Amino acid sequence: MPSTAQAGIYINTATASASNFGSISDTAALDIRIGQVGGVSVGPVLTITKEVSVPVARPGDSLLYTVVLKNQGAATATNLLIMDALPSGIQAISGDSMLAWSLPTLAPGEEWRQLFLVLVAPTAVVGEYTNTVTAGADNHPAVSASATVQVILGISELPTTGEMGLTSGEIRYDIASAANKLVIPKIGVEVSIVEGATEQALSKGAWRLPGTSTPDQGGNIALAGHRFRYEAPYPHIFYLLDKLEQGGIFIVPGGSIPSYLTAWGRKGIETIQDFVTKGGVYVGICAGAYVVGVRYDGHEGLGFFDLELTRVKNQGIVSVSDGSHKIDLIVENAPDFALIGHEPLLKDDQGSVLALRIRQGKGLVILFAAHPEGGVYYKKYPKDFSGARYFTNLLKSI
Repeated sequence: MPSTAQAGIYINTATASASNFGSISDTAALDIRIGQVGGVSVGPVLTITKEVSVPVARPGDSLLYTVVLKNQGAATATNLLIMDALPSGIQAISGDSMLAWSLPTLAPGEEWRQLFLVLVAPTAVVGEYTNTVTAGADNHPAVSASATVQVILGISELPTTGEMGLTSGEIRYDIASAANKLVIPKIGVEVSIVEGATEQALSKGAWRLPGTSTPDQGGNIALAGHRFRYEAPYPHIFYLLDKLEQGGIFIVPGGSIPSYLTAWGRKGIETIQDFVTKGGVYVGICAGAYVVGVRYDGHEGLGFFDLELTRVKNQGIVSVSDGSHKIDLIVENAPDFALIGHEPLLKDDQGSVLALRIRQGKGLVILFAAHPEGGVYYKKYPKDFSGARYFTNLLKSI
């Protein structure tokens, strides 16, 4: 057997015949499996993971699943088939209950990633819903991974607190302890504000980040809310493209880059493009900057410049300058702005651009490669973070 033989089943047939007798034949099958040499695999080694965007959902909610298949072996996997069977009560946007993808090859070190949206049926009953994705190849046995979401009943609307509410413009924050709520009538938001040490609090409402203020104390309040968890229109999401108005500011923060582009779709991308070119302001931070290029990882981008941004893999706090002041930003896998060449706003000590401005039609695009808003992980809260002060002043100047 040659050392280059690939894994698979090989059929060998022997045939014999004589001048005074017909021919006879028989076959034998040989199953070649790639083993290990010196403890190191010489074949493909497939691993698969699956994650769901939220651990808890309600009937009518949308869920975003992420499947990642990797080949951590030394040989190419061939003719791969990936299948995901959705349980009763969960269905794909297409209406299918079974999703399938095929790959001709997956090279050593290569990764295949798939994001897809599903809906929790309005008739789904309370309980746990687990679905499993399975992937196999001609030369590798099947591997699988599962993700579980807990479906709960929808919560009733909490009563308003009347005179206890503090009003600022069109935003009302009710500070009565029994029913803290954020209400933004212009975009249809009405959501309970919850306290918690971690982002798991987001499953219950809008999360007030630890270390930030409350209206009765003054200072900056930082609230985090969902963008894609619910199917719009829904009063618990802060993300309604149909509410964009000329002269407004649209801020896209960090997050999952493909999730933004998948959720927007062609219609959403055209809405944002039209908003900016007619005079609106787009502000993108980290992931919100990646999506501005012509594409990202095979997904169509906003196309405000004809490049696909690449990632600079670094993390931590970086000091930058606007020419007059030193400002701190938080870097988390920042995009590389080196090839864009528009008006720089912030540069680090090496001259690398960390924030810039682009004129687009009658509008404006402002991009941050790093985070000016601070971060809980680094214990840098908006009320005392120089990046947040710079960002606030920048928005006021627009």
